[in-house]
Amino acid sequence: MLKSDLQEVELPFGKTILQFKNQGVSSDSKLLFDEIKQENLSNAFCLELGCGNGIISLMLAHYHPDWQIIAIDIQLKLIQLAKKNNRICETDVIFQKADLKMYSNPNKFDLIFANPPFFQLGMFRLGDDDSRNIARHEIECKLRDVLRNIKRNLKPNGKAYLIYPIQRLKQIETESKKVDLILLEKKNIKSKVITIFKLVNNER
Repeated sequence: MLKSDLQEVELPFGKTILQFKNQGVSSDSKLLFDEIKQENLSNAFCLELGCGNGIISLMLAHYHPDWQIIAIDIQLKLIQLAKKNNRICETDVIFQKADLKMYSNPNKFDLIFANPPFFQLGMFRLGDDDSRNIARHEIECKLRDVLRNIKRNLKPNGKAYLIYPIQRLKQIETESKKVDLILLEKKNIKSKVITIFKLVNNER
């Protein structure tokens, strides 16, 4: 990890974390964080899927210090960076390299959240950077993989937050029904281009 590959990202509570220059933090991360932050949960057990540099989990850990958060990503270099950022923020997020398609925890989560790859393969041309492509396009995981992970790891009546482009709404409605997740709420933002979806595990 070369210092020249990194740029600083200032957080609202005075800490400055690091991000790879070719994978700048998008405003979508803040939008998703703003929604999750409002959850009134005590001692919540949380999971982030595809954490990148860890920014969402780190901010949630700061504002909800009683939450226990595990954050996973398939890219080792991002997990290494997230762990560095964890030390900078003096937070206790557990960052793990893992493939969400296979990840399972014996203890179910109260809350799962993700800013997953937005684009199905073929929607847009891939760039030259493999790491950025994985973060933006469904190369390593698809929507159905994200939803299956949520179903597998979420407590009965637990909640999940996802952020996706609005054009994927029908697919989300269809795929969530297949795994018995209820689409509890959808909130259009960014002139209805981006939508935050709140799902609940229908298991009793």
